[in-house]
Amino acid sequence: MGINYRNQMGGGKSSTISAIRFISMLLIVTCHIFQYYDNPLCRWLNVGVQIFFIISGFLYASKTIYDPIDFFKKQIRKILPSYYVFLVFAIIMYVVFCRDILTVSTVIKSLFCVGTIKGLGHLWFVGYILFCYFLTPYLCSFRDSIKEKKMLTKIVYYIGLILFVQVIGFLLSSYFLPDRIACYIIGFVLADLYRTLTRLESVIMDGILILIGIVLNVIRGYMEYNGIEISQTLVNAYVRYAHLFLGLSIFLILKIILANIKYNYLYNWSDKYSYHFYIVHLLFILSPFTLMNVTGFAPINCVLAVFASLISAVILFQVTSIVAKK
Repeated sequence: MGINYRNQMGGGKSSTISAIRFISMLLIVTCHIFQYYDNPLCRWLNVGVQIFFIISGFLYASKTIYDPIDFFKKQIRKILPSYYVFLVFAIIMYVVFCRDILTVSTVIKSLFCVGTIKGLGHLWFVGYILFCYFLTPYLCSFRDSIKEKKMLTKIVYYIGLILFVQVIGFLLSSYFLPDRIACYIIGFVLADLYRTLTRLESVIMDGILILIGIVLNVIRGYMEYNGIEISQTLVNAYVRYAHLFLGLSIFLILKIILANIKYNYLYNWSDKYSYHFYIVHLLFILSPFTLMNVTGFAPINCVLAVFASLISAVILFQVTSIVAKK
């Protein structure tokens, strides 16, 4: 008998997913604070967005999409209004206070979600998640086409699909990196497999994936800190996929640890405002408007930056709600 992951994690509110989402946001903020201070640990903490992609794919695997166009329109309405409200505000700030940083090219690319303004590089996420939503109806069709296959055959089909997307991504990518898209697809695949695997089989699969993540990142650590004489392009590609598995391993470990955690106000806030918090937070950490140098005491600066991000996230949510009603 399979585990009902739809009720536990894929359908409606899930305390486990909410807790993982909250921890992912903490990882993102911590990573960017470390990046501000040029701490090399930021490269290892930079897994929060990968986990977000995995969560999104995981949740959408339970969807049945009857009208792909209507589905994509709903996702656009969910993602783009907040993005554009913030982007307009940011552009005005840049024009008024640091016009030399802004270029027509970066503004146009940002408007079409295929580029970012200096200091707001985290907004690459918006274009990527929209592309993942565009893929979702096709993933659902693929899922339905192989649902009667034996488990091992399904796994082979899914691995083939992931590899196919990666090859196409490498051939066509200029802005989109295929390993980031793979996070979403892997989350989708995991959720589908969990619905038919037994508890023991799910534990074994989790264990294998976590072990792969550990091994890949031990090798990555050796490569980064000792150096090896091979093509830097190959090293960079390896590091990206090792990083993918690091995010996947953390997701799986958190899923196990937090399986029985209770829903609370903190997770409710995170569910409601995490996207808006993500959109605004870098403005106060790595942009020209950073609050990380307001005082001579780093902890106070960090608190100020996080507090400003929290307040701005709520304001962005409210303003977007008003704009969307008009």
